[in-house]
Amino acid sequence: MPLMKIVSVGGGGHNIIWEMYEYGMRSAEFLVLNTYKESFHKTPFLPFILLGEKISNWEGTNRNYRLGRKYFFSSKEEVKKELTGKDLIFVVATLGGGTSSGASPEVARLSKELGAFTIAFVSMPFLFEGKMVYNLAKKGLQKLRKHVDAIIVIGNNQIIKLPEKYVKKSADINKPFCYAVKCLIDLIFHANYTNIRAEEVFSWLKENFKGFIRVAYGIAKDENEVNMAIEDVLNSPLLETFSVSNAEVVVLNLTINPEKFKKNKIGFIKETLLKEASKDTQILWGVVFDERMEECLRIT
Repeated sequence: MPLMKIVSVGGGGHNIIWEMYEYGMRSAEFLVLNTYKESFHKTPFLPFILLGEKISNWEGTNRNYRLGRKYFFSSKEEVKKELTGKDLIFVVATLGGGTSSGASPEVARLSKELGAFTIAFVSMPFLFEGKMVYNLAKKGLQKLRKHVDAIIVIGNNQIIKLPEKYVKKSADINKPFCYAVKCLIDLIFHANYTNIRAEEVFSWLKENFKGFIRVAYGIAKDENEVNMAIEDVLNSPLLETFSVSNAEVVVLNLTINPEKFKKNKIGFIKETLLKEASKDTQILWGVVFDERMEECLRIT
């Protein structure tokens, strides 16, 4: 099985992997990279590297991406030790800060140099945060895209357009990242059914999961909400103007609570979601059982 690590870069990324940990992804290996020393106290049980510890004042970068990059290089060897030997590395960041926009491209570059399959999960800032922050995020995104195999970009303005059942409070803004990362981890490590041999899923992803990725998800608390969950996926604001019919590759994870969900509906859900895909679309679908899940179905 592949060796994996989830790396957060900057304060926003730290918030996201804290949500992942709380969400139940406690078997994953995490690494927190930040330039602000006080952020260590948020998750003292997770491995933490203070970037630029020997040359900085430990108080962040004040949105200076050049400082973020400089601090990364001063701690590069320490980061390298943590990433060496990994087959799959997720780089998680909320772009628009000096650490996230300056250091995350260099973390991804290092990951690729070490031979890991590298996937970035990043957010773009709200428009109300201003042009300076948005332009800084765009600069970080442009650099980051050069050094990853795949990148999933989620706009904060799209997240708040999700139905209220998905975004009830500010902390829910991190849920799309949790679902997307867990979707891939579960397909690689925990799938009960899949259309590709379990031991070949990671190889399939490395071959096909490339470039710019969109993500959408839907949740059904009981079987009466299954059709609504399907509609939520197909019409998700996170997809913006994109549709399944335009996708070169589709990865579909159905996570079900087998105690609350009739398995004979799996085929209907899969066929409904994938019917718009073209005959040339590469498709990976998998089903994961999770008896601990409060809902009966989660589609990613």
